[in-house]
Amino acid sequence: MKFITKYGKIIFLILSGLFFYHIGYQIARSDFKILSFDFSILFALYFFAYKYLSFDWFSVIFLRLVLIACTPSLSDDYFRFIWDGQLMVNGLNPFQFLPSELPKNEIFEGLNSKNYYSVYPPLLQLIFGFGAWVGNGNILANIIALRTVIILADLGVIYLIIKLLNHFKINKNQVQLYALNPLIILELTGNLHFEAVMLFFLILVFYILLTKPNNTKNILLSAIALAAGALIKLIPLMFIPLIINKLGWKKGMLFSLIVSLIMIFAFITFINTEIIFHILNSLNLYFQKFEFNASIYYLVRWLGIFVNNNNPIQLAGPLLALISFFIILWVSLKKIDVENTGIQFITRILIILSIYFIFATTVHPWYLTSLVLLGSFTQFKFPIVWSAVTFFSYSAYRIEGFHENIWLVIVEYTLVFGFIYFELKTKKLDSI
Repeated sequence: MKFITKYGKIIFLILSGLFFYHIGYQIARSDFKILSFDFSILFALYFFAYKYLSFDWFSVIFLRLVLIACTPSLSDDYFRFIWDGQLMVNGLNPFQFLPSELPKNEIFEGLNSKNYYSVYPPLLQLIFGFGAWVGNGNILANIIALRTVIILADLGVIYLIIKLLNHFKINKNQVQLYALNPLIILELTGNLHFEAVMLFFLILVFYILLTKPNNTKNILLSAIALAAGALIKLIPLMFIPLIINKLGWKKGMLFSLIVSLIMIFAFITFINTEIIFHILNSLNLYFQKFEFNASIYYLVRWLGIFVNNNNPIQLAGPLLALISFFIILWVSLKKIDVENTGIQFITRILIILSIYFIFATTVHPWYLTSLVLLGSFTQFKFPIVWSAVTFFSYSAYRIEGFHENIWLVIVEYTLVFGFIYFELKTKKLDSI
C-alpha cells in the first residue's frame, strides 16, 4: 500500500500516457487486435486509478494533452467537420450543398458522407467555422483548434461534476469514473467528437435546475444552456418532458418556450424551405439506412431476414424509434419524489438515454459518453461496463473494408444486458 501511495500516480500516468499515445499516433482502427489490447490495458489502469488513487487535475489535463496533436485514428467524421468549417469561412451555407456538388480537395477524399447534406446544428457549425478560420488551410492546425474547444468543454464538464457531487454529498472521487475513462478521452479528445461540448451544456442545465431556486432567471439560464446543447447535438431535446415534469406545467412550458424560440432563431439564420427538406432527408436516412453496433434492432433485422429474406430497416428503424419515444415519454412523466429530486432526476435521464440507445439502429462508441457522465452520480454502473465492451465494435473496420463481427456484438450486449439485469436485481430502485 505504501508503494501505491508513493509511486501509483506516476506509474499510472506514464503507462496510460504511453498507451494513449500509441493509439492516437501509431495504430489504425483496422488493427483491431492491437487496439483492443491497448484499450484493455487502459481500462485496467483506469480501474486501478479509481480504486487506489485520488482525483487530481494534473492527471486529467495531462492525459488529454497527450493526444493534442494526433490526427483522429478511430473515426473519419472529422473530415466533415473541417469540410463544413471551410464552407462557413468561405461564406457558403453547409446545409445547402452536397459535398459532391462542390469543387473537390483533399478533405473531400476523406469524407464518409459525400452524398449527404450536413445535419450538424448551427452552433456546432460555428465551431467548425472557428476551427477552419484558425487552421487557415492547415489540416493539423484546424484539428488542434477544434480539439482545444473539446478539451476546454470536457474540463468544464469535470468541474461541474465535482460541483454536483459536492451538492449531493457524494465522494468527489466518483468524478474519476468520467474524467479518466479511456472511452471519454479517446472518443472526445482523441477522435474529435463534440459530445463533450453538448455534455458541458447539459450538465450546466443539471447544475442550475438542481442546485439553484427555480425562479424565472434560472429557468431562463437553464433553457439557454439546454438550447445551446441541442444546437451542438439534438439529443438534449428529448429531456424536455422530464424537465416539464420536474418544474411543473407553468414553469416547464416557459422553459420549453424559451428553448423553442432560441432553436428557431438559430436555425432560421441558416435555413429555408429547401434546406429544411435537405436536413429532414438526411435525418430520415439515419433511421432508414444507417446501422451499426445495435442491439434490439439487430434481433429484429435477423427475424426479418429469416422470415422474409429482407432487411426490414426502412420499417423497423422508424418503428423502433416510435416505441422508444413512447417509453421515454412514460418514464419522463412519472411522478418524481420531491424528497429525492436531484438523483432521481439524473437517474431518469440515464434511463431515457439508455432506452434510446437500446432501440437505436446505430450506436457508435462515442454516443455512450453521455451514459458514463450520468453513471458518475447514480447507483448504476452498467454505463462503465458498456463503455468498456463497446470497443468490440471497432472489429468492423478492416483493411479489406467494413464488416461487422456479429458474434462480438452479441458478446457486447450479452455483457451489457447481463450487468443491467444484475444491477436491477441487487440494487435498491427507490431513486428511480
